Amino acid sequence: MTHIDFIPLDVAEGEIFSRDVVNLVEENKQYFLDDLNNNIMAFLHDLTLFAVVAKGNFIGFIGVEGVNGYSCSLHCASVKGFERYIFRAGKEFLRLCFKAKIKRIEVLIPEFNHKSIKFVKSLGFKKEGCLRAFRTNNKKPVNYNIYSILDKEI
Repeated sequence: MTHIDFIPLDVAEGEIFSRDVVNLVEENKQYFLDDLNNNIMAFLHDLTLFAVVAKGNFIGFIGVEGVNGYSCSLHCASVKGFERYIFRAGKEFLRLCFKAKIKRIEVLIPEFNHKSIKFVKSLGFKKEGCLRAFRTNNKKPVNYNIYSILDKEI
């Protein structure tokens, strides 16, 4: 089994893998950014970021925001072809968060992003509800689903 590493990043500092993270968000910005906040660097600045690396290769990133000692929000993306690694990385990252005494992790996913919905469900997240017309994408209102997982569910 391939070992997976989480490398802490500060994208603004231009650290190793920083450009990879920015490029990955750019490629998938319809899932991360809305019409009101279309600034990749501002989005990344608000996250505690980790590059996900397997065999020395960048395979994706995981980021958390809003860590308040009880809960946080999760963001992640993988390079095409490395989805199986990102699933393992996601499971391990959840374990690390819960070991650090986080009790609840949530994600907001636009309802058109079926791949991410399938991914978080496979990690054990449960749907809590829907935020109707929560954001816009191409000037059209988009519903976002809320999913969460509790420490006792993993």
